[in-house]
This record gives sequence, structure tokens and C-alpha cells, in this order.
Amino acid sequence: MPDFSERPTKDFLDLHQKHLEDIWTASRVNWASTDSFRQLSYNIWTGPNAAAHANQRGQYRPPTPRTIIDHSADQFMALVPTVHREPLNADSDAHRVSADAVESAGKAILMDAGMHAMVNPWRLLGKHFNAYGYGLIELDVDLACERSRAPYWNPIRISATNPGRVLIDPLEKAPNAAIKTWKATAIDVDALMKSKRNLKYKGTFDLSNRNPWDMVELVSHWTGKNGWLTVREAGGEVLYQQKNMWGFVPFAHAFAGYGMEPVELDKNDPQYMAEGLLDGIKGTLRVQAQSQTAKHSMVMEEAFNPMGTSRDPEELVTAIEQGSILQGMPEEYWKLRLSDIPRWVFESGREVDEYIERSVGASARGGMRQPGVDTVGQQAILNNQMRRKFIGPSMQQEHIASIVLSWVLRLVDNLSVLKEGIGAHGNHLKRSDIKGNYDISVSFDVMDPVMEMQKRSMYLQEWQLGLLDDEGYWALTGVQNI
Repeated sequence: MPDFSERPTKDFLDLHQKHLEDIWTASRVNWASTDSFRQLSYNIWTGPNAAAHANQRGQYRPPTPRTIIDHSADQFMALVPTVHREPLNADSDAHRVSADAVESAGKAILMDAGMHAMVNPWRLLGKHFNAYGYGLIELDVDLACERSRAPYWNPIRISATNPGRVLIDPLEKAPNAAIKTWKATAIDVDALMKSKRNLKYKGTFDLSNRNPWDMVELVSHWTGKNGWLTVREAGGEVLYQQKNMWGFVPFAHAFAGYGMEPVELDKNDPQYMAEGLLDGIKGTLRVQAQSQTAKHSMVMEEAFNPMGTSRDPEELVTAIEQGSILQGMPEEYWKLRLSDIPRWVFESGREVDEYIERSVGASARGGMRQPGVDTVGQQAILNNQMRRKFIGPSMQQEHIASIVLSWVLRLVDNLSVLKEGIGAHGNHLKRSDIKGNYDISVSFDVMDPVMEMQKRSMYLQEWQLGLLDDEGYWALTGVQNI
């Protein structure tokens, strides 16, 4: 492992970035393909005559790829965190009170930080897991935000940065280095440089020959404990360097678990692990789109087939354009007869739809009741079974959130600017409650009202039979007065 405690040179940064770009090249190409399916802009027709086929046959793209990614995240992955903190000494009332305070403040801070993002980061992380098979969360501290009393001041910011903008060693769960590409206006870069004017290692940024609103591409290079933060203009010189006072690289990443490395893999290539829900069915999705395009073309031709006449065609065209009455006998006008569309054409897509359903899960993710299901309870059971497919990414989501919150505890405990603590909505995270212990766990529970009712009924029966004591029943249901 390289010694990242040394201040990196420009050549070192270039070599490190090139090394990581080579590792992630194949994955990024595949993610670009996935984006075209998610955005419904992929080419239905492939091969040397694809352009001609697109012009002649048309391209109708069913929303299936977007539905798979979005509805799976919406239905089977949660975004409301539950925080748990074990007291350092379970026999000490003071320690239990401190653990409860950290739990309450930790959840409030995570919720508030998520709401400060333009898109809920946990929902977006779920979509990245489903689309790319890989996702990450970035932590930031916004000290420029309006400061209030500590229980109401939360400078913590979290975001689910697109994986295509970050380079991290795929073999490191706790990365010791990360490179992020981002953009800012020239006037914002100039303001950033002015705020860093007291740094020892600082370059220059000339705003005089730039449009203030031009977007400038920047690269941030993080290294971990005793490391550095280097910011430079992409392809240009270093703008500034400063010691990484946080003691960690603020990116937590993971694979969703849908992929699997092949046996003959002879190099570090994450493309096989970074597989999303669409990767195994992209060809099938094209077949579905081709079938739907063909059916759509047939229906349009049947509905809008041209008219014929034994009279002057120009008179017919003029009459249709003007909306006037056609002169002549009925037999002098007709619509061109097309071949009948056989029923099997409309049944031809059923097998393809079934292949897609078997690959990615039940249609219940879109709110549909499956064939043969008569009751809400039966459908809830099937939904719960389908949720098992997402246990892997859900556990990774919880682990990432636990890492991020442990970083928040570390920052509050070590940064002098946060010595008074932080908080949200009156929940105060204090050093005296953290006590130098950064261990904390975060979970995300999917809300399913039907399953919750069934669980409560089962717990009540067990309590009535004496299989659960009062404390156990309250712990499982939250109902204390029984």
C-alpha cells in the first residue's frame, strides 16, 4: 500500500488517477449502457443496418427498464434510518442515558442531512445499487451554513454521488484514497481559492480571462489517515493542498451483490461485481421493445391506412384537407385493405415479459396484484418473499449508513470547530455522550402495514400464551400498556 502520508506530487496524482481509471473503464462503459436503458434512449435495432431499421421500423421503448430500477428501490428498499447505540457500561444509568441521547441525535442528524440534499441520498443509493450494482455515499461538512444553537445546528451533508464521478480501489471496503471529479462555476472556484489564501501549499486561479459562469471541471484527491486533500483543475495544475484533518476518506462504497467474478479473472476488474438488475436482461428488453414497436406499427397502419379512389386523386386530397363532403358514389372511395393481424402477434410478447419477471421479480413492485392471488394478505406474503432479493443491497446500505454516522461521531469528538456539538430539531450530539466511542449501527426497515399487523397479532398471541414477557412484547411492538 502506498504511503499516502507524504504530500502527493502532480505526477503521483496523475499516475494514481490513471491507475484507477483503467480499473473502472469496463464498468463505466457498462454503466453508460445502463443509463441509456434507464433514460429510454437505447437503440432498439442493432447491427450494421441499425440506423436504417430505426428509420423504417420506428423505435418504441416500453418503460420496463425504468420501472425495474425505480419501483424496486421504492417498494423494497427503505430510506428512514433507525439508530442503535449500545452503552459502554450497560449497568450504568448515566451510560444508558448517553447512549439514548446519541441514538436520538444521530437519527435526527441523518434525517436532517438527507433532507438538505436535493434528492434523498438513501433513495438514490438504492437506485444506484439496482442500476449499476454499486453505490457510494459521500460525507461533507458545510461550515458556511447558518449557525444556530448546537442542538439546532447541523453542518453535516450526505449525498449519493454518482459512481461514475468517483474512483476508489474496489478491493478496499474502507478506502484509503478516493478521487472525485466535480464541477463549479469559475466565480465559485475563485471564492474557494480566496477562502484558502492562508494555506501553505496553494496555486493560482485567474478569473480575469474567464466568464464567471463558465463551468470549471475540478478533481479532488483524498488520502486517509495522516493524508492530504488535493484539489486541482482537471488536466491542469494543483489549486491547493491541505492536510486531511478528518483522519478518513469521506466515501463509503459497496457492491449490491447481484454480480459474481468469473473463475478465469486474471486482474482487478470490478465490472463483474458491479452488475445491476438490467445487465442480464438487456437483450431481452430489446426483444420486448422490438415486439412492441412491431405491434404499434401494425396498429397505426391499420388505423391510418390511406384511402383510394377511382376519381381524380387531387380532388380527394383537397376535400380531405378542407373537410368538405366527398362527391360521388360510395363505391368510388375505399380504404386500402391490409392483411389481417393474427392474434398470435399480440400473444408473442408474453414469453418475453415472463422472462423479465422471472429475472428481476414480481410485478407487485409496480403495485399490481399477481395472477391467482385473491387476498391482500397473500399478496403481502409474496411481496415479503420478493424482498429477499434485496437483502444484500439493503445490508450494504445499512453498513454504509453506520460507517457514515460513526464518522459524524468522530468529527464531533475531534474537530475543534465542532467542540460544542451539533444537532437537529433539538437533539444534541455532545462529546460528553460520545465518550470517545464511535461504534454505532443504523438500520432501515421497510414499512409494510399488512405484515406489521400480522406480526403484532402473532406477538399478542405469544404474550397471551406466556411465551413473551411484558418487556419482550413492548420491545417487539412498541406497545407498553398491555
